[in-house]
Amino acid sequence: MLLHNETTCNFATPVKYGYIRVSSKEQAANFSLDSQKNELISFGVSEKLIFNEVASATKGLEARPILNSLVATIKAGDSLVVTKLDRVSRNTLTFLTIRSLLKKKSANLVVLDMPQDYDANLASHELSSTLLAAVAEFESLRRVERQQQGIALAKQQNKYLGRKTVISPQFIHTVKDYKNRGISVTDIAKLTGKCRSTIYKALKTDIISL
Repeated sequence: MLLHNETTCNFATPVKYGYIRVSSKEQAANFSLDSQKNELISFGVSEKLIFNEVASATKGLEARPILNSLVATIKAGDSLVVTKLDRVSRNTLTFLTIRSLLKKKSANLVVLDMPQDYDANLASHELSSTLLAAVAEFESLRRVERQQQGIALAKQQNKYLGRKTVISPQFIHTVKDYKNRGISVTDIAKLTGKCRSTIYKALKTDIISL
């Protein structure tokens, strides 16, 4: 898979690649993407080498094709630059996998809100980044637990209305139109800002049944 901004040039000097991850909600609000991009550019990442992805940070590397392809593209001496650790992952195992893959290539993972003295104290940096990844995962799990507890309490009090559906007749029409034009489910998800499972559900839903 080729990155959408990838060039065919062979870089003689180390290259900084920027990775931006936004959730569907962040994309709709349009507040996270620009701020991340500005931070990366300020750090010296070329705008042409900044790659965007709409995805959940809790998903593994294989579920995020842009990040997966970017990690595979990076060469020795290059750097993968993100604004915060949770842009890469809220899953400790996925974070360690990404860091290990880059380390084997002698490439760097640069997290802008962390100290940048990698060479001065590599062991301490790896320890702190691992701990922060674990904390991010813990916070994500606790958030899910609180949501589940809130839903359970609302059901007990007969106040739970259920999750609002995004499957409207107009959305179904749009998704099916994209599909009929030969656009893949992955690309439809990017175009609409919805997850793949929602796209599949829309494709299987008959407007008349709504």
